[in-house]
Amino acid sequence: MDIQEIKGQDYIIQYDRESVTVCFQGELSLGGPADYAPIVQLLDEVANPEPSTITLNLKKLEFLNSSGISMLSKFVIAVRKKKTIQL
Repeated sequence: MDIQEIKGQDYIIQYDRESVTVCFQGELSLGGPADYAPIVQLLDEVANPEPSTITLNLKKLEFLNSSGISMLSKFVIAVRKKKTIQL
């Protein structure tokens, strides 16, 4: 199993390459777009090979601030434009 992980003080984001699933856990309340850059980079790495399906698992995400909502919204819009990926 090939899992890539980003850890912060209050959150963990894990990407399982085999299932093309990104799991968000904890509280994502980072300061702004610059603080979300590593997460944006990970999501871009997930979407760039244009897999047929990407799963975002938010079940264990306890909190998401406005900057996080903006980051996820931009990702969803970018994926939707590709038209070959189901999210």
